[in-house]
Amino acid sequence: MKVVWTREALADLADIATYYASNASLVVAEAVGRRFVDVMERVRGAPFSAPRVAHRSEVRVAAVVRTHSGYFTVSVAT
Repeated sequence: MKVVWTREALADLADIATYYASNASLVVAEAVGRRFVDVMERVRGAPFSAPRVAHRSEVRVAAVVRTHSGYFTVSVAT
């Protein structure tokens, strides 16, 4: 399975990293960024293991850290 990041998702990730770098530390920002990548790698290996979002059955959510989640859809790559 291939994970494709949208421009919006990459912008959100950059905003999250900036927030943690400004309000915590670069170490925390890097750790949160690594956690996003780790979770998306897990999703890549087992995309249907993540629960669906209520009222949007094509969207799934993977918890990354307590305050952030990754939302994604699954499609067949050709």
